[in-house]
Amino acid sequence: MGWLAGYAYRSAITINHSGDGALTDWKSYWKIYSGAGANAAGVLYLGGLALNWPNDIQFTDSDGTTTKYYYREEDYTASLANIQLRASVPAHPDDWTGYIYWGKAADTDHSDIANTFTTFYDNFPGVAIDTAKWAGKTDHCTVASGVMTFTADSADWHLLYAKTLTANNVRGRILCTLQNADYSLIGIGNGVNTAAGGTHAVTTGHHSGKTNHSWWQTADTSSTDMATTAIGFDAAHKFDFVRLLTGTDTARTFYDDTQAGADCTTHVDVNSFNIIAQTLSSHIHFTSVWVDIATYNPPVLGTPGAKEDAPSYIPKESYYSHILAH
Repeated sequence: MGWLAGYAYRSAITINHSGDGALTDWKSYWKIYSGAGANAAGVLYLGGLALNWPNDIQFTDSDGTTTKYYYREEDYTASLANIQLRASVPAHPDDWTGYIYWGKAADTDHSDIANTFTTFYDNFPGVAIDTAKWAGKTDHCTVASGVMTFTADSADWHLLYAKTLTANNVRGRILCTLQNADYSLIGIGNGVNTAAGGTHAVTTGHHSGKTNHSWWQTADTSSTDMATTAIGFDAAHKFDFVRLLTGTDTARTFYDDTQAGADCTTHVDVNSFNIIAQTLSSHIHFTSVWVDIATYNPPVLGTPGAKEDAPSYIPKESYYSHILAH
């Protein structure tokens, strides 16, 4: 078993197989804390031993040395990094196993959105929206410091959509701030066919006529309200939208990684989907978006194993005992 050079610590990690068969380049979601705590499913605590947080984190396959692509979401803090790991998960009865490494001084940043999400992504670099990726009312978009702001006037609904379309089972994730004002919609849909109010889409947004002013719906030519989960407007949150066509046509929505409402099986549109946004007399601040494959039964993450020390590394907590012994 190899060890990734330069790293002081590692833990074994597992992605359990899905009931839906093998998944190629699946993105699993890990919460990595810099401090101390008890590991749990998909959650790892580094015990204060990161040497260049949050850059000195790396993932490998089960051989301990073949590195994996991952993306660290932009909302990381001094204590928490939310990470999407790209790895192909085998079919039953096998599971994916690998390692997470940390503890490397002066390590470079390994977060790589482009190679983690190969279907569609944007974290809004530069000073203007990328019109190779986006269509619609791009003239109502501004970009600064990694944030894209989409603003509309009161004349009519303004539509913005990604040019990349994905068929069948699709998942879109949006990190953004929704204004506490009528009206706005974000989600996945068919940008060419989407009309005012979010037809041909799975969306959420602000509508003062809805419970908690929170508008969760799935729609083909007609719509169904999916949830009443309160959105924290005027603050950044994560929204996930899932459309499944293998088996029973199903729509799912998630708010800050918790499902909003139950699965919905009515008015689920079957068109190819992309990221969409609509607004009327409101604005939306986007930090990052991506689109990926989806599955009915997502793999369950295991609890990371105990911390292992590099074979030639002396943990700092053992330094003085080492000196005394020699």
